Amino acid sequence: MKDLDYKDLPIVKEATDLMGYYESVYRQIANASKHGAVVPGLSYSIRELFTLLIYAGKMYPKKQILLKADVVLDCIKHYIRILNKNKIINSTQYEQLSKHTTTIGKQLGGWINSLKED
Repeated sequence: MKDLDYKDLPIVKEATDLMGYYESVYRQIANASKHGAVVPGLSYSIRELFTLLIYAGKMYPKKQILLKADVVLDCIKHYIRILNKNKIINSTQYEQLSKHTTTIGKQLGGWINSLKED
């Protein structure tokens, strides 16, 4: 079976969109907030998710990689909630980031469920 081309994976496109949107949000976050734990944690987790999804598109077995990506996605969702709760991002930014993570979560869940035990 031919490896999936990560450029053709909708989940990688959605992760790219998340990363692009987050870049614009990041530029608007106050510098003081960028030195705490949440903003750097979110930045790192988004990069890690992106990397894991590309790995999963090219490596075998996929299931363990995807399960790790699922954990990272949960962390991203928690970071976004904390940013919203602490008013570091506005409600529109929260909604957009949540929309991206929800779409990725559905795609990731479908991908995991489609795999036989590795």
